[in-house]
Amino acid sequence: MDIREYIYNEDEIRALYDDAGWKAYTYDMPRLKRAYDASLKVLAAYEDGSLAGIVRAVGDGVSIVFIQDIIVFGKYRRRGIGSALINALLEQYSDVRQIELVTDNTPETRAFYESAGFRELSRYGMCGFINMDNYEKRVAADIDHTAGRHVYFYPDEIMQDARAADIVGRLLVWACQPTNARLIMIGRECLTQFPQEWISDMIRRTAESAINIADDWDYRRLLELTELISPELLGWAISLSEGSDDPDINEAADDFREHLNS
Repeated sequence: MDIREYIYNEDEIRALYDDAGWKAYTYDMPRLKRAYDASLKVLAAYEDGSLAGIVRAVGDGVSIVFIQDIIVFGKYRRRGIGSALINALLEQYSDVRQIELVTDNTPETRAFYESAGFRELSRYGMCGFINMDNYEKRVAADIDHTAGRHVYFYPDEIMQDARAADIVGRLLVWACQPTNARLIMIGRECLTQFPQEWISDMIRRTAESAINIADDWDYRRLLELTELISPELLGWAISLSEGSDDPDINEAADDFREHLNS
């Protein structure tokens, strides 16, 4: 494995983020490019000359470093690449007082970062806050911009739009991928405005290309969404787990199968 500073390549970054299911980023590649340009440090890991993963940090590099992204291609996971990237970054900023990050609250991610020496803020008598107001407004505006109208109030017009599948795909991203509950609700509220039969058909056609069905978070959010629409659509979503060897995916399907049978 070779770790070195990363030189931005749009095709590589798009493929990496899409592989991780982070399509909310790749829908706006110019914005993601600006984020990379403004980063404090981006390190990349290579295997046999191919990009395997990156870690991206922001901050002043003196008093604080914030780890914004760490992503490893699925085919390279569980090989120690994520840990190697974190360790390389920590080594470069070994004299910085605070190195922070925000991550999903799952046993897997908690164990990963704790193994790298990170601790919850509460251990030091602190707590963390985040303000997502601007992002929420941008998501709502982005949805309406994509549709060319206010989705919530004009579902009939969108059903006749030649770009209807693309619009539904974008709504699925917001309904299934964010970790912020309000953002998820924005997507769900829009999707459930459409007639049941029409939106069920559109979700069946677009879900597997719009979101990452193999990701436990995305898949559970899809199950929650389809449960709101109809038992038939939930049954279809459950069937997507067939053939998966991921225990988290199968557990999610079993949980909702119980809902369906209750």
